[in-house]
Amino acid sequence: MNYKTLTGREVIAIDGGRKLGHVERILFDPSTMRIDSVVIQPVIHSVLEEPSPMQQVSVSQIRGLGQDVVTVQSDEALQPLAEDSVIGVDLVAIDQIEHEAVLTEGGKKIGDVDDVEFDDQTMQLQSIQISRGLLARKVSIAASQIVSVGEDVIVVHDTADPDARDQAEEAGSTGVFERVRVVADPGARADPDKPRHDSSE
Repeated sequence: MNYKTLTGREVIAIDGGRKLGHVERILFDPSTMRIDSVVIQPVIHSVLEEPSPMQQVSVSQIRGLGQDVVTVQSDEALQPLAEDSVIGVDLVAIDQIEHEAVLTEGGKKIGDVDDVEFDDQTMQLQSIQISRGLLARKVSIAASQIVSVGEDVIVVHDTADPDARDQAEEAGSTGVFERVRVVADPGARADPDKPRHDSSE
């Protein structure tokens, strides 16, 4: 599941069937690459009602990430938003790293974060999708390749560089072609004056 799909979904309490609000942000722990909680904008029941402060729901309290809504057991799953739920402390909001530059350890910029995919069962981040420009194809980088998530950039292993992977694939393809050509050449280079052996004789 990508985080954009989850953002904006309604949150429903199973007990009482009440609408509690909608998912505003998704927070993850960069040390474990796992989603920790979601930030909820509480529902406003009338235009005269003042907006309530943002609430936080731990993923352990989420009963289901359905196709249409997120379910929790009751409104007791809502907790005050922790002050450390900001980038640079303990938790990182996925929307805060969207558009961040992605650099290799060797110092090469390979693109900007365009989307984040996670496993909706384990809540583990699976990959980040990076954009490399208007005309370039988007590339997916496994979460295991991420070295660090910072306030300004995301650093990945040098092996995550798409250009390096493409070059390795091209080299492998060339090697296969060369081996095929070498195998095919001996017969083609045979002495034309030497009579051929007819297997039918």
